[in-house]
Amino acid sequence: MKRQEIEFAFAPLLLLAAGSTASPAIVPSAQAMRTEASRGVAPASGFVHIVRYRVDKAGRVVQPERHERLWFKGRDVRREIYSGGKIEQISVTGAGFWTAYPRTRRIQVKQFSPNWWAAKTSYPDQVGQEKASPPRDAPPRERSIVKGWPCWKYSWHKPAERRGHMLSPAENVSYWFYANERFPLTLRYDSSTGVRERVLELKLNSPVASRMFQKPANFTSILPFKLPAKRFLIEIQEKRVYVKNHHIVLSREVWAGDGQRVTLTRYSERNATPSQPPERFSYDNAKMNLEMVLRPPLRQTAKRLGRQTLLGLPVEVYEQNTQEIITPTTPPNETTWMADHPTFGTIPVRHIERYAETLATWQITRLEG
Repeated sequence: MKRQEIEFAFAPLLLLAAGSTASPAIVPSAQAMRTEASRGVAPASGFVHIVRYRVDKAGRVVQPERHERLWFKGRDVRREIYSGGKIEQISVTGAGFWTAYPRTRRIQVKQFSPNWWAAKTSYPDQVGQEKASPPRDAPPRERSIVKGWPCWKYSWHKPAERRGHMLSPAENVSYWFYANERFPLTLRYDSSTGVRERVLELKLNSPVASRMFQKPANFTSILPFKLPAKRFLIEIQEKRVYVKNHHIVLSREVWAGDGQRVTLTRYSERNATPSQPPERFSYDNAKMNLEMVLRPPLRQTAKRLGRQTLLGLPVEVYEQNTQEIITPTTPPNETTWMADHPTFGTIPVRHIERYAETLATWQITRLEG
């Protein structure tokens, strides 16, 4: 692999133009095909460049391409996500666990057990375990070739499926898996819903520098949430406006700790009396619940706007887009004011979500501890 392909850098790469699915042919050597596919040897390292997008019934791209560039060596995996030619997110799993957001210059170092699945599993093994399995009544697989790589093609019908509040529509899918049982990478994926996935470049057993998995310098850490066993109070208010009928729903909750137990009191509308009996938690259980409420909502589309002061704390303001289909002209729909609190860690102090039917404002109104 050339040095520029493994250089640790955040500079945008020359990617395919939006809407284009063309790419140069990648023809592996006969030696590689014999070694990797025929003998079923799992690669020890490599590089994969994947593009994902969505098309309409006429084949026109309706969702811009998102590119993933992935390097792996043993159990270490580095993923870079690009959109519009700009890098949005870098994540590493393996010996280290962190996610960096180059546009905001923030990095989140995660604490996982050494026995966690991705910590002890090589990337080829992860690919094998995550491979989509066809149903028993699916048509027999077909031999095929994708960019010179031998593969098996599977096609079947997936019925509609409900998971919680989410309903996945029925669809016809086709997968082209690399014909290596030890590394059945998806080289191509097509869905009748218009979702497309393509491997644009694949290099196996190519050298990968160890520095690819090291944390970048000059990034500000997203501090983990903490809840010391001492007195504290956190009051959170939420206002939800329904655009069509202008209906407004107000709610408030107060978390209070006395050093031994934590009490959660909920209020609805503007009532001064609780809407239900208070709930009591140990500090450990309260931490797990508050951690979900106060988790920094940064995503790969986040962009830093500037600094302000809220509740007497310096905060950084971010905007991002979390809508299902994002184009270059789609305006951001979320704004977050985030503080690095000396006691609680990095937490959102205010958060606004804008959707077609609702406008929700969530904010901390009292913070003591």
